[in-house]
Amino acid sequence: MVSTPDFIRLEYSDDLTQAGIAYGLRSLPYFQFPSHKIAPKRLRQIVASKGVELAFKRYLVDRGIPHSVWRRTRFANPEDSDLELGGRECVLRTEFLSERDLIQQVHQTPEALLSAQVAVPSERVPGVPQVRDRIYVFAFLTGLLADTRQRVEQALESGQEIYLVHILPPEKFHAKQRETLGEIVLKCDTSGRASVIVGGQNAKRTFQAAHVDLPPRTRLVVPEKFFSLRYVRVEKRPDGVVGLRSPQCEKAYLISPRQWDNIWVYGMRIIFGGYLPGETFAREAHRLPPGRLLFSGRKTLVENLVFPVKELRPLEELFDRARKWAEDEG
Repeated sequence: MVSTPDFIRLEYSDDLTQAGIAYGLRSLPYFQFPSHKIAPKRLRQIVASKGVELAFKRYLVDRGIPHSVWRRTRFANPEDSDLELGGRECVLRTEFLSERDLIQQVHQTPEALLSAQVAVPSERVPGVPQVRDRIYVFAFLTGLLADTRQRVEQALESGQEIYLVHILPPEKFHAKQRETLGEIVLKCDTSGRASVIVGGQNAKRTFQAAHVDLPPRTRLVVPEKFFSLRYVRVEKRPDGVVGLRSPQCEKAYLISPRQWDNIWVYGMRIIFGGYLPGETFAREAHRLPPGRLLFSGRKTLVENLVFPVKELRPLEELFDRARKWAEDEG
């Protein structure tokens, strides 16, 4: 069982968000969201989780803890990689805490986390035989979001970073029985020029992005050819509509000024709570039906397996095992 002295606390830095955004946007073709409306919210969660994963890997390097990282197979998301500790696959699960009162409580009294539960969607936990070579590490990230127009303006006024994107529905800009979408045409109905970036996959199904400096009320063809488009990015919120069109679209796809989402995560502190062997988690975790609230205030969309934080194992125990395993292998 863990206690608060066992928690590992790290300060969050902006470069973790930058890395999380790069991963999230490049990986959009491989994500399947329950609905397109919640895609921005889920993308922010992915950004946060990927930032925490990078921080954990840096911590392992700084502490000299033996580990290995390798890329997935060519049939999976090429942006993904697997982390191994002590000869076992290490799966990191992060819960993002963004409510101000909860953030204050956790920062002032970290022992509040001992009353929380960690959660993993049931569909992502295979049977006991398959998880015997797996370890789950659980973390919490405190941070804020600027996910409304008013909050974005407040972030700009205070000199904070923003990152505005519009996630495209996957069925709208996806080549059908062709190598590419053909000519992609952009146009903006704005008072000034708009700096626009479109991102997706090229004919070889690898990530590609194209930048277009778009004059107002002028049609421009994107010079690059795309197999699919997944997002559009602007540096600042346009004061008018931005439109896209491809040969397979009967009508132009229009993005209004209200349809840009800020996916920047304003992280504060990372707290690694502990770990569990995969077999222990699969056998002892309890089922939580969809629609229930977690410690973060987030409502579950699917059934989850949950486990009390206070019954996790200290990470130092895991690190000691990783060192011993490396010595035995050496």
